[in-house]
Amino acid sequence: MNSQDFDTMGDNEDTRSPKQSDSEMYESINNAVDEEHSYRETNDTKEKPNRELIKLVAVAATTAATLGYDVGSMAGAIGPIDNEFDLSSIQKELAMGSLNFIAAAGALIGGPCSDRFGRKFTVGLTCWLFLLGTVFMVIATNYAVLLLGRCVAGLGVGVAF
Repeated sequence: MNSQDFDTMGDNEDTRSPKQSDSEMYESINNAVDEEHSYRETNDTKEKPNRELIKLVAVAATTAATLGYDVGSMAGAIGPIDNEFDLSSIQKELAMGSLNFIAAAGALIGGPCSDRFGRKFTVGLTCWLFLLGTVFMVIATNYAVLLLGRCVAGLGVGVAF
């Protein structure tokens, strides 16, 4: 097998003229590509970013980040919460793990909720649930309200997945 065999391997036909060298062929391809790029740059029909899509992606990314944020903030907050409410070790475990446990259940209802009500509504719902859960945790005067807030926030995080 010689070098000409490799040049045309897999091609049904050689589209080069008999006198056109490889460098000439590459140059003509590059010129065609440059013409296409210059046409696109001067054409007034440039696509503009879809603002609605950007908003939805930002909200979805923020919602997905809430689980990581919660894990990090709760790790630092469990000490002061324990001091305030005098929690047993089981109560601390429930307070820490309830969000993740409820998030797993919330993930199972996220798909059907999105199918029935639409993605926009479902993303908005997740944000409101997480916000409501956070409000419950902030205003908690006892362990039950704290746990309720963790569960509501967990549902919001889970539905987001």
